[in-house]
Amino acid sequence: MVREVAYDEVFDAQLHFRSVLDSMARPGKINAFKEVDLTPPSGLLKSTMVICMSLLNRDASFYLAKGNAETEDYIRVNTGSLPGTLEEADFLIVDGDDSAEIVELAKEGLLTYPEQAATFVLQVQGFSNEEIPDAVGIELKGPGVKDANSIFVSGLEPAWIQALKEKNCEFPLGVDAMLACDGIDGKAEVACFPRSLHLNLLG
Repeated sequence: MVREVAYDEVFDAQLHFRSVLDSMARPGKINAFKEVDLTPPSGLLKSTMVICMSLLNRDASFYLAKGNAETEDYIRVNTGSLPGTLEEADFLIVDGDDSAEIVELAKEGLLTYPEQAATFVLQVQGFSNEEIPDAVGIELKGPGVKDANSIFVSGLEPAWIQALKEKNCEFPLGVDAMLACDGIDGKAEVACFPRSLHLNLLG
């Protein structure tokens, strides 16, 4: 199994963590990750693995909606994290065209411990703050957004937006979501939908 020796577990992880944190604090803001030479197995985006390597550890479990032994081993070897069930995993790695029904099954935290909620990593084809063809337009309102922001996502089923709205209707309970894509130039990017956000489809 590939061990990503080019990845600096301190320097790279800190830079990538800051990018994720910035996107989470400013919903709809797209951040490009510092370039790093990763070779994830088929079905796993480089951007997704950058997120995993900056956030996952032996105390955080993950679930792969389209998982296989090779991909699970790759994540485990490079993060120390172990696979978990859909209902119990801390990070759920899914594709934007997967069924949004799994949102209902993800753990949403407790009022006393809302931080125990799951985080979705949604692998999509691309996203932009400018309108792009055949993309789902999403309006964002809430903490971290001045007035309103919008993002256009390709490779995402619109049902995900409704599922996230329903899951997050009793904040602070709910789930966070991170969009991951490898742009046309191969650059790994991230944008985030924290559970405090109000989402609406455009058009």
